Amino acid sequence: MTENQCKMKEFLKEYLELFEGVLVDEKEKLKNFTTFDINKINASIAKQQANELKIANIETKRIELQKVLGYENMTFKEIIATFDDKKEVNELYRKVSTTVHDIKFYNQKAMELAKGQIALFETVSKESSTYSKTKQKFENQEQIIKEKF
Repeated sequence: MTENQCKMKEFLKEYLELFEGVLVDEKEKLKNFTTFDINKINASIAKQQANELKIANIETKRIELQKVLGYENMTFKEIIATFDDKKEVNELYRKVSTTVHDIKFYNQKAMELAKGQIALFETVSKESSTYSKTKQKFENQEQIIKEKF
């Protein structure tokens, strides 16, 4: 394995590690959205925003690394095709792909749940003519979720 291939393989490991952490946070976000606990929801949204910055940073690093290593404008599959021993990097790539797919799945489910909660908050607000602590709690949560999404 060439020095450039070793660097690319190490980057793939770092890439996978980041996305595995994001997946843990996405699973937690979905769980937190089921609680109706606005503090947990806010914490999950803050983690998501931090993860978005981490992803943007690693993508910048990936683009620069590919340029430096001579893999500019190549996909991971194209880069892997240049390796003599593809087994380990193919497995890393498979894990990255699967993890990113899972992240998208959990994020989509969380978004669907958030939209459902907003609809529930709107229904509770419209149907309740008396102002209660429950209605106030729903209205506060609805406003926060709408601001975040």
